[in-house]
Amino acid sequence: MSLKDIKEEELLELIEEYFDERVVKRGINYAKQGLVVNKEFLNPNYLYGEVYGNELYSVEVVYLDGDLYTNCTCPYGEFCKHAVALLLHKGEGKRRKEPNLKTFMKNLLRELENTGFLSFDEDEWLYIVQNTDKDSVWKSLVDFCKEVADGYYEDFRIDDLIVPFVERLESGDRARFFLDIYNAFDEYFPIGSHAKVLKTFEEKDKEVLRKAIEKDISLRENPFVLTFLGETL
Repeated sequence: MSLKDIKEEELLELIEEYFDERVVKRGINYAKQGLVVNKEFLNPNYLYGEVYGNELYSVEVVYLDGDLYTNCTCPYGEFCKHAVALLLHKGEGKRRKEPNLKTFMKNLLRELENTGFLSFDEDEWLYIVQNTDKDSVWKSLVDFCKEVADGYYEDFRIDDLIVPFVERLESGDRARFFLDIYNAFDEYFPIGSHAKVLKTFEEKDKEVLRKAIEKDISLRENPFVLTFLGETL
């Protein structure tokens, strides 16, 4: 039986044998989202294609003497989610529209409203952060947080959402963005770990925070910010 002609049930068994369970789940989602591009067989046991992740990755899968071998240009290298997506994608790959900030944020809010949890594809979000105008992402995140604040989502945390964006910003802007998020809420603060953001700060950011705590009582009473700056209550 060749890789090209293998039955779906047998293919799933083969994937479960070679790939980690978490990788399989993410690969299935990638296949469903249409992230596979130009899937083709070089011969019945040599599959090639391209799959969107943080960027467009080249993926190849070989089935030789009953063993599966994969290679991908992503950092994972082999037996990754991109290979799973390529194997499970049905038909020829078609290039999908690149991730869109407006659509992403709309879907994110709808998911939160429907489930009460923040659920999103981290690779898709990283692609948007790296390929979208900084000011647009900044505004969208602040507006999103304001909408969430009005919805009273008590278990809402945005660490994984904002950290990739904060890391893209320049010194000084990181603290300003942190303050914009902080000020979007009255009492509840959606960052679960201050450290994930604060550890990216440089001296310019610390100066921005020092000026802010002189005017903002809630910041002045925040032990994490104060300790980070070496301040006292």
